[in-house]
Amino acid sequence: MSILVCAATRSELHACQRAIHESSSPGFEALLTGVGPTRAASALGDRLARGRLPHLVVSTGLVGILGGPLSVGSWITAKQISELGAGSLVDVAVDLRLGPGPSHACRVVSANRVLRTLDVPWVNPSVPLAADMESAALARVSARHGRPLMVLRLVSDTPSDSLPAFLSPLAAAMAATRVRSRVAHAFRGAGMCLVDPRGMVRLVHAGREWTRSLALGWRRFAPTLAAEHSWPRRPLEEKAVREVIEDRRSSRAAR
Repeated sequence: MSILVCAATRSELHACQRAIHESSSPGFEALLTGVGPTRAASALGDRLARGRLPHLVVSTGLVGILGGPLSVGSWITAKQISELGAGSLVDVAVDLRLGPGPSHACRVVSANRVLRTLDVPWVNPSVPLAADMESAALARVSARHGRPLMVLRLVSDTPSDSLPAFLSPLAAAMAATRVRSRVAHAFRGAGMCLVDPRGMVRLVHAGREWTRSLALGWRRFAPTLAAEHSWPRRPLEEKAVREVIEDRRSSRAAR
């Protein structure tokens, strides 16, 4: 059985695929979901409806931090997944698996737009809270098919190190399922880009660093995930697997 790695954009997915290949870790499959909950749910639903079911679904890529002491370039894993509805958070029931260290366990909130701290006014600045657009949708589909889910994402922005404002309408354009809505968001985002050239330059540099950090992280994570979640194994491999798992547990206990 395989580990299904899901990412919203080609740049995110390709960085992960390249790192997994370089780590020589077996048993991985990649899925490009598209941006936003609707596209993510559709892509994963189509994949799980055909062929063999994966042993584990992984939601990866970038994530923003709404609260807590995490910094850009760190990794998070979800200990709870929630969906932002009409002004309230609704927890998603799914078999959640924690990612390997050094990822930080926190609550992950998903919405159909890029969230800012002001969108979630009850945020406790001292409690880690992350936000993305796809994990809750992937969790619902995974639960429907009886598959466990792991969230393993790289922090791209924090309240003190925020992204350019034009990214919000551009992300909304990529997530939109109707042409008129997509064009409207894209037009608005393009206009905001033109008045923020420094933000565009900063985003290009940040994008290169995100790609590099995603690859470095997955080069480290892939062997551990393959050891814990890829089956079947030969007897000699089983001993190596137990050693990797024991090392991981010792590392977590020491933190």
